[in-house]
Amino acid sequence: MTARRLAPSTVLILLLGTIAFAAAPDEATLAAVKQIETKTATVKGFTAGLAMSTGSGTQKRTVKGTISFAIPDKLRMTTPMPIGKGDQTTISDGSVTWVLLPAFNTTAKVDMVKVRAAMKDLDVPDQTQQHNIARPLALFKPGTVRVTGIAKVGDTECWVLEGTHGAAGLQGLGVKTIRVRAHVATCDGLTRQVAFLDGTDPKKARATIEYKAVTINPQFKPGTFAHTPAKDAPVIDQTEQVIGMLKSLLKKKPPKPPDPK
Repeated sequence: MTARRLAPSTVLILLLGTIAFAAAPDEATLAAVKQIETKTATVKGFTAGLAMSTGSGTQKRTVKGTISFAIPDKLRMTTPMPIGKGDQTTISDGSVTWVLLPAFNTTAKVDMVKVRAAMKDLDVPDQTQQHNIARPLALFKPGTVRVTGIAKVGDTECWVLEGTHGAAGLQGLGVKTIRVRAHVATCDGLTRQVAFLDGTDPKKARATIEYKAVTINPQFKPGTFAHTPAKDAPVIDQTEQVIGMLKSLLKKKPPKPPDPK
């Protein structure tokens, strides 16, 4: 079977996990932030089940999988293939990310050192922490988060945080400001649900990610975050394509010319 090249946008979504207002933080927000930072200070890693949903009603689609994460940036995530049968697995040791698609006989490779350098040059916050539920505040653009209440996800009591997503400004995502709502557990400070809000209806979520059966500081098996492709396995390096996609998303649209009178 011939290796199939992934669309750069597909790889970018896999890497990012694949999204304002500025007001002085109130006392409830300051207190919650302090507790979250204290509770997560000793977290070195976690495992969880995850469910990623898009759409609503009859158009709702949910993909379930598992995630393992070691602080600061090691990741292993397995989800069903979006098309075809079987699973796709994303593995990262923090320096190189691999996306394994065995059904297509395809392995994509992305140099995260180069991607982070490009993000820095483009003045884009590091988006590789999007699935790091042990650092929930990293999801938000600094200075925009506030606590809006307390609610439960399943049986877990959570602070409800709202603010601007750190990827705000990526024009190709279709909106200039990406509002996000996170449910962060009051018991351990880890995220249990993230909702990306509709730009026209703040009560409606365009997409949600829910984390279940969270285990903190597990003993990871050797090799959990490593991948060595077989000598004859086709590997497609998509580093430059991902960087190119980032650059295109940041391009500002030219202003519309004035209407002729």
